[in-house]
Order: sequence, then C-alpha cells, then structure tokens
Amino acid sequence: MSAHRGRNVGGRAALLLFATTAAAAVGVGSSCGGPVCGNGNVEEGEGCDDGNTRDDDGCSNSCDARETLDATIAWTIVGREYPPFSETCGGVLASNVRIEITGPMTITETVGCGNSQYLFTALRPGSYVVRATLLDINDLPITNGLASVPFGIADRDIAVPIDFAFADFTSSYTGNFFFRVSWAGSDSCAGASPPVASHVLNFERDGAPITCQNPPCVTDEGDPVDGSAPGVCRDSGAEFPQTVNRVPWGPVTVTVTGSDGAGTVTHRETFATFIGGGLSNPDLLLDVNSLAPDAGPAPIDAGPPSDASTGTGP
Repeated sequence: MSAHRGRNVGGRAALLLFATTAAAAVGVGSSCGGPVCGNGNVEEGEGCDDGNTRDDDGCSNSCDARETLDATIAWTIVGREYPPFSETCGGVLASNVRIEITGPMTITETVGCGNSQYLFTALRPGSYVVRATLLDINDLPITNGLASVPFGIADRDIAVPIDFAFADFTSSYTGNFFFRVSWAGSDSCAGASPPVASHVLNFERDGAPITCQNPPCVTDEGDPVDGSAPGVCRDSGAEFPQTVNRVPWGPVTVTVTGSDGAGTVTHRETFATFIGGGLSNPDLLLDVNSLAPDAGPAPIDAGPPSDASTGTGP
C-alpha cells in the first residue's frame, strides 16, 4: 500500500490513492520467523512498516523511517497579472487541474479545478518543481503547461502558489463586463465636483478598440465603448451596474472621460483591468480623477471589485 496520500483541502472530500499491497517482502524475511518488511506490522529491527515496499515514501523498502513533509499547491487564474481580478474555473470552462511534482519524488494528480488547492502529503525533503495544466470537461488541456514553480521542502510544511497566465491559454472566450463609475469619490454625477453631465468610454486592447462578438460594442444603455460618442452620466449608486455583453476575454484598458453640461472635460482616468469570461462577473468600480487643480493625485488602477453581479447578458 502506498504511503503517499493526497487530499483536496478547503472543505472538499479527502482523496486517498493507494497502490496494491506488495505480494512479497523485500530483503529481510526468512523462514525462521524474522521481521518481514512490508506486512504492515512494525517488528523488531524495523523503524516503520507502512504495508508496502516502496522506496519513495516516508518508510523505505528496508523499513527505515524517513522524514516527510506536506506541500499545499494553490492555484489562481490570471490572479497575479491583473489584481484584484482573478478568473474563475467556470469562466474558462476548466473542470480539472493536472498537477505534476518532480524532484526527490515524482507525483501526478488530477483534481477538481474549483477546489483551488490540493495537499500533497509525505513528501521527502529536497528541491521540487510543480507544473500545472488546466483541463476541460473531457480532461483535454486548455493551457500549454506554462504554469511552473520551483519550491523546496526543508524542515516544515509549505504552501506553493501557482498562477495560470493569460498567455498560457490555448482558446479564446467572451464575457460580460460589469462596471460602475464614480467621480473623484462621488457616487453621484450631480454631486461630483464639478458636476458631470456626460461621459465617454473607450475600451482598448493592444492600442486598438475592442470588438465584441455581436457588434457594435455598446453598454446596456447604448453608449459606445470605442470613444466615438458620449453617453448620459449614470450614478455609480444605481441599482444595477453598467454592462457590456460578449466582450473578448482578456486584458483591457478603460479610459473614462467626464464632461459638464457645457461639454467641458472635467474628469478623466485610464484603468488597466481584465474582462472575465462567462455571463456573470464581478462589478468593477472605476473612480475617475478630477482634472480640477486641487483634486489631488490620480489613482493608478481600478479599485477592488464589489460583490459579483447577478446580471446576465443576452
């Protein structure tokens, strides 16, 4: 029986993988009733007996005990590239994750993507490399296996984060983008300083306007997102966020320009963010800097997303 065990953590059911029990002992057994390594009983002269004769676990094939430790592998999807955004498994149609560990021990496990982490137990100390690949419902790869992290185990259990980068994916997706716009901290267009009457939205990727799956690319109120025309300012405290449906999945820069009733530009800010896949994604709050002299420094990036929107696109 293999002494290597792995289990899903974070509230998931335990997963125990066992090899078949060795049929014969190795090295020590005799007809005179001496200790038999691999029978599951710790006998005289043995430091351990885990019921198998494997030599790559915490008990050697001569039943000498070895120090072992645990490693928790935790994965995110484009979580490091575009914080605070982190993609979901459902957004990229990922069902499972194949995790391969190489080093003093070599282990491969396939586990549910939605578990977010997996615990490898009874690893021998040393230097390892973990590689991870996302798999679809048929266990076919949807990433190129670029997710790879070296780690070492010395004298304590460790956690190893690994991220699936945007460039690792083999397919493209579309998603709905939910956002709210505030004006230098004001969630009201009329309450902004100075007040904002209209806005212009410009969504770009690689320096060019994005193209939606079903053009033209407009918000739920018909405002274009290519910077070509203004739309009526909408309070960020409205019941529902602004929405752009079926946008190509991936990084995007969003420039928001606000103008007063006379058409004078009063606010402008550019945000680097990410458009998630699927119908439901978090609301993103875009707080646009005022161009007034006493407005203070502009924020660098979009603020953290609020609770996930329950809205869905057509």
